[in-house]
Amino acid sequence: MSSDAVHNALKLQDFYHKKDQFWQMLGFIRQTTNLKLSNIEHRQLARQLNLAIENAANFQTIQYSVENIYYIYFLVLGKLRGKKSVQNWMFEEKKETLTDLYNIYKLLFSLETPELPTFGKTNTEIKISQLNKK
Repeated sequence: MSSDAVHNALKLQDFYHKKDQFWQMLGFIRQTTNLKLSNIEHRQLARQLNLAIENAANFQTIQYSVENIYYIYFLVLGKLRGKKSVQNWMFEEKKETLTDLYNIYKLLFSLETPELPTFGKTNTEIKISQLNKK
């Protein structure tokens, strides 16, 4: 996958239907340090991730991708919230994006991930290496 492929994929509202490619894209995003996404693309990423989770064929897919889901949640949250307070961000953010991120947060909270801050707060240090693998 390439940066251009990620940008093109996020333009497609139903890219998450291409399950294998979608989960591979999340891994690419996590491993790529110089990928620049716009706020619109971050919102689309949250939307597609939420829909991919809801439409996953089995829970093993989600468990296998928990590191990527964890990373993407904090990536999107950090970019969209920025330096705003949680209250200001929630007031200004689109309801759909808040719902998508909250659904992802609930999933992460139910899985064995490093301790999560309360919803809307960013984790200053993403501890992916601490994720429990089953």
